[in-house]
Amino acid sequence: MEKKFAVERLGEYFSKNYSNRKKVLSIFAVFLAIVGFFVFKPPINSNIFLELKCELGNGRSCNQLAHREYVFNSQKAADSLFKKARAGLKKECDSGAHESCFSLAELFLTGRGGEQDPEKAKIFFKSSCERGVIEACKTLSTMYAWGRSIKIDLAKSKELDRIACNAGHFSSCPFESDESWNSLKERARKACMEGKLEGCLFFRNEDDLPESAANTFAKFCDGNDPRACGKLAFLQKDENKKMTFLLRACSNGDDDSCTYWASIRSSSDKQSWRTDFNLIARVSVKGCKGTGECLNAIQLFRSEGKTEIESENLSVLEKYRCALGGAVQCSYLGSLKAEEKEFFEAKNFYLKSCEWGLGAGCKGVGELFDAGRFGLEDFAEARRYFNEGCQYEYPDSCAALGIYFRYGRGGEKDLKKADELLKSSCDKNSRIGCRMLGAISEDERSYLKAKQYYGKSCEGNDPYACYRLGMIADRIDDDYAKAREFLYKACTWGSNEGCFQVGLLYANGLGGPMNQEKGQRLFIQACKAGVKQACRNLD
Repeated sequence: MEKKFAVERLGEYFSKNYSNRKKVLSIFAVFLAIVGFFVFKPPINSNIFLELKCELGNGRSCNQLAHREYVFNSQKAADSLFKKARAGLKKECDSGAHESCFSLAELFLTGRGGEQDPEKAKIFFKSSCERGVIEACKTLSTMYAWGRSIKIDLAKSKELDRIACNAGHFSSCPFESDESWNSLKERARKACMEGKLEGCLFFRNEDDLPESAANTFAKFCDGNDPRACGKLAFLQKDENKKMTFLLRACSNGDDDSCTYWASIRSSSDKQSWRTDFNLIARVSVKGCKGTGECLNAIQLFRSEGKTEIESENLSVLEKYRCALGGAVQCSYLGSLKAEEKEFFEAKNFYLKSCEWGLGAGCKGVGELFDAGRFGLEDFAEARRYFNEGCQYEYPDSCAALGIYFRYGRGGEKDLKKADELLKSSCDKNSRIGCRMLGAISEDERSYLKAKQYYGKSCEGNDPYACYRLGMIADRIDDDYAKAREFLYKACTWGSNEGCFQVGLLYANGLGGPMNQEKGQRLFIQACKAGVKQACRNLD
């Protein structure tokens, strides 16, 4: 019989007995760990150990390895690992590993390794928060505060901040006076000097940090805490070291550091980063898909054309900016799409924002229906969304609803209700509400009231309100100096009629020195914008 070496027999055993592979890998991992510890002493979180542990079903190792693959290899390689991470983390979470519940929640929130599922994310964040994972409490608080894929609930956000604060997350603690702020700083400083990471993380200004903070950050960064590596980066005087620590933080799961690194790197001289462009693009997209901070990734996509992230089309990045940036970002994207006349996309972003409890998003949908962007005007639908936005206490939406009640658009006419809505919205600094009240007062020849309402709206840089103030000063009060002041402001903020009228004052020396050259420039500006009277006043 042919003799076989032990290694050959082990190889046969490994290849023929598939069910025993995990046993072999387990023994091999233990053997490597012992040899590594006593002989080579590699970091326990080196890739070889992470790969072995991931192969054995360790979800946290798969997750950590996936973040590194995303940065240093490819998104495709990372996606496969994130899928493994989901399966492993679920088992660990079910077995009582609360940190694994938190990591699983992050994957559900960001859609890594599968579909985005904010509701499941919320469940697992809540579960791990209740079991003492402070970062889970803070993340869930942020979701409620900003409407990150769930409905805004400031009361729940404050309650979660209170839990996190009591557990030592100083950045979550409320303060109502300089005295309470100073007390909070001292508590955080003491914790930091005792080597507690959360105490050191509280300080945003480098000058406020205790001297021992650098050692604390270095210790936790060596243990691959990405937050510590990210903070340590900004303590570096050497730019290369700073970038190294940021990339290390990014590759260990801190997506904010990905955004910082990519932003700094892409703002350097274009020729110097051309060879690193795929890495910059990949890191930018990683930051976008983790935090919703997508502007840098979107700008790179728009400016560079075909790259490694060609498949990451613009709409995908924008959806992440909306889902993870929160309701405010969704509303902002809606306004951008409306300006670009992409009204169906605008509606989708506004609807998400409205669904997550932001009144500005509801008002955006209402304006699209009001303007007939999908065919004929639909005042009933517009009124419904203005009403929903007003219920979310957005003053401009209440003002728009007040106008609808005044003129009976999309429903009943109710002057008393209209007056209440307009006045309450103006009291809350709605330019729309104040401007409308000014117009109503001017129609009623109550010029003193009109000036008060227009004045409040003009202070908010409303061009129409400033224009009307200028015209009242010109034609009712004969105060040409005031007229010149308000009309010039109206022109500056976009009122073409304001440009023409203030041009007349300059050209005729009313309300100040005559300046016909400036008057002509203002006539040209207004004429180009379509004011026919301005065209007739050109030399």
